[in-house]
Amino acid sequence: PLSSIGGAVVDMSAADGESKPLLQRPGGGERGTTRDAYLDNCKFALMILIGVGHSLQWLLATEDRRTGRLWCGADALDDSSEDGVAPSSAVVPALRALYTWSNAIAIPMFCVVSGRLSRSLVASCRIERGGDDGAAERLRRVFEQLVVPFVTFQALACAVYETSPALRDALAPGGGSQSSSVGGTSGSTSGPAAEAAKTFDFWTPHVSWYLAALALWRCVSVVTARMNDVAVWIGALAVGIGVGFTNTGAATGFFLKWGTIWGNFPYFVLGTFVEDEHYRRLRDASGALKLACGTITAVALVVAWCGLSHEVLCFDLWQWEAWKSSPFVHYNQFTVESAVEGVDASPRSLFFAACFRAFTYVYAVVVGVAFLGSLPRVHVPLVTDSGTRTMYGYLVHAPALLALLALNGVFQSAGTGGGLGVLGWLTWGVLAPVAVTEACMTAPVARVFWWLCEPKLGKWVWR
Repeated sequence: PLSSIGGAVVDMSAADGESKPLLQRPGGGERGTTRDAYLDNCKFALMILIGVGHSLQWLLATEDRRTGRLWCGADALDDSSEDGVAPSSAVVPALRALYTWSNAIAIPMFCVVSGRLSRSLVASCRIERGGDDGAAERLRRVFEQLVVPFVTFQALACAVYETSPALRDALAPGGGSQSSSVGGTSGSTSGPAAEAAKTFDFWTPHVSWYLAALALWRCVSVVTARMNDVAVWIGALAVGIGVGFTNTGAATGFFLKWGTIWGNFPYFVLGTFVEDEHYRRLRDASGALKLACGTITAVALVVAWCGLSHEVLCFDLWQWEAWKSSPFVHYNQFTVESAVEGVDASPRSLFFAACFRAFTYVYAVVVGVAFLGSLPRVHVPLVTDSGTRTMYGYLVHAPALLALLALNGVFQSAGTGGGLGVLGWLTWGVLAPVAVTEACMTAPVARVFWWLCEPKLGKWVWR
């Protein structure tokens, strides 16, 4: 769990191979554990960004439906828009920039932190760290004998499938009468679409996708721990960028946000490569470095605001790329004109989309690390303690925030008439999500929801 994995931050670089605490939490922490206050501060700050991002995401989507803003278009602040876009509050462009910036770094940095906190698992799977050589060897054989052949032959089958219409028709499920209903006509009573509408959709709500992602990444780390560093990086980037060329997840109602899981995998891998020396260098940074980190953060926010306001940056492109849940062809329109032309699956367009994803990887790391570098290093009352309970903030904040917005009629106000005013945007787009997300990470909430968020199965399940 996100709140537990940061429980003990240890130095795996000790010469004797034993774990040594990097930082003793003031007062010894809960149950005498050692914690790194700076790491907890980072987790708290990132969770607050995620909460604010969710609120702004919902409100900006409602605002776009009300105003009719075009793909990649800027917000209209008066009635002079040539595209017929209804005017928005003067604070909307700034909040859209805040959302774009936070959306680009919050989840990536949380992935890096999770990778950093999973280093002990990776180390335990390596021979030089005294790992179980027999278990690792069996996993290596599974990877070589099952995973690699599966990927290879699946890719070959896809190539043949796409180049042979006759084979594609032959492999289509059902007979001619059923195939005609699969095409998606509104009156279809059979086929995948109709079946999906009449069955329980367990996968589409994405409330807890990060937990599935972290579990999968940790399982994969058992294998990557046996690989050389170059192979790990090539594989992680190939998976992260390559998933954008497929309809993985999108074809099945964004199954478990499969594209998001593997699109963010390189960030987790980066975290497992963060050595203690590198981490100390950031945590124990000088005042000049902290100032530089704060400057980079401020510049990134200003650039986002100016770029979006002048339509140099495409808000929708950055939003979908941050989500990574859809294939490139769904959102690789960089301008209003290209969006009007429709889906572009040309090699040139896909190449630029892949390059853009590679660029966002670099951007998220540079700007994200700068943000983390500007955070306090010492124990901060309420903040640091809340950072130990980010699992509760992650799982509880979304339903709590949605209920708060709905009960206060915020969505109705945002979607009708002139929309929200400046005070409404600041209250419901920033202050409310900060307060709700912080409240969800407090001790009373943890005591109430521990059985849901961190259940102890004990003898009922385990031997």
